[in-house]
Amino acid sequence: MEDKVIKVERLVPVNAAEFGLQETRAEQIRSIFVPMLDTMVELDEEFRVLVAEEITPDVSKAAYELRQKYKKVRTGTAELHKKAKESSRREGLCIDGWKNAQLLAGSQREEMLLEIEKHEERKREARIAEVKASRELILTGHGCTQFPEGLGTMPDEVWDSYLTGVIETNRRRAEAEKQAELERIAKEAAEAAERQRIKVENDRLKAEVEATRVRLVEAERKAEAERKAEAAKIEAERKAEAEKAAAAQRAILEAQRAKDAEAAAELAKVRAEAAEKEQAAREERQREAREREANRVKAAEEQRRRDEAAASALAEAKAKAEADAEAERTLLKAEAVAREEAVRLEHKELMRKRDEALAELPDVLKDLNLYLGEDVCYADEITIGAGTLMGWARILTDVLAK
Repeated sequence: MEDKVIKVERLVPVNAAEFGLQETRAEQIRSIFVPMLDTMVELDEEFRVLVAEEITPDVSKAAYELRQKYKKVRTGTAELHKKAKESSRREGLCIDGWKNAQLLAGSQREEMLLEIEKHEERKREARIAEVKASRELILTGHGCTQFPEGLGTMPDEVWDSYLTGVIETNRRRAEAEKQAELERIAKEAAEAAERQRIKVENDRLKAEVEATRVRLVEAERKAEAERKAEAAKIEAERKAEAEKAAAAQRAILEAQRAKDAEAAAELAKVRAEAAEKEQAAREERQREAREREANRVKAAEEQRRRDEAAASALAEAKAKAEADAEAERTLLKAEAVAREEAVRLEHKELMRKRDEALAELPDVLKDLNLYLGEDVCYADEITIGAGTLMGWARILTDVLAK
């Protein structure tokens, strides 16, 4: 215990002559309280030793035991006081003086002993609050906004296990989110690659069709140019050989017609080949389109199965988490009900003790009114008048309330 000045009221004998009593009656009254006063003297020796010691769990326990002894003296004195009050009014005044002298001296000692007694308990509560604040700070750093009950009193091994679970849950959630993002990016990249492949294929087919069309046009143009050139030649020869015979002219005309037929046949052949190539290219595009559609449907079906499996696993995990949470809530609720019941019983016991103490209060207050007037008594050279005695009444009320 820290070095400090401890001031307590001395137990001062009551001067019975001031109350107008005969010496024999005063001695009788004094003899009623002598056993309790002697006990107080014995307890004061223990009190002086105890308050000078360093506060430890053993000292706190000793303070509790010594306070109970003081309390027993106080309650015993009150019982003697109650019985002695059955005498005359002047005897009651003297009895009240002895009783109040003990109360003034003993109550202060009890308060000091109670402070010593509760010292370890307050230190323990402070440690629990410090541990609770530290653990809440750690959980907040891991994204928690709600904390379990009894965090300050949770054993270290339970706390370590709980913190490991929180960290593992956060890690798994982060990994799941990262995996989902990677799958989304891969899916988008595959779809973009497929769109690009289709575009390239379409461009190639368009280029082939255009090249075929250009070749056909060029072939037609060339055939037309050759026909015109040949016709001009024939016409020139015809003019140069105008005097040839009609038979020769008809032969030439027949030969020309044969050439024209051959050119037409060649042109038809070129057109047929172009049409055949275009038909083959069209059928190839349709076949590739059917293959792509089949691949797309197959990929969609496989993705649907994977999504259904993931959804099923997620539903099972969610159901298990909800069941665990419900079990935890049920346990916490049961513990809260038990604590409330314990508090209710303790409160009920305190109220019963208070009612028992208050049952004696009206007589005490009525007796204290007898001090009003010029009668006084001395305690430690301090004059006690009516106002001071009313102060004692308030002290008595506070003590009984405890």
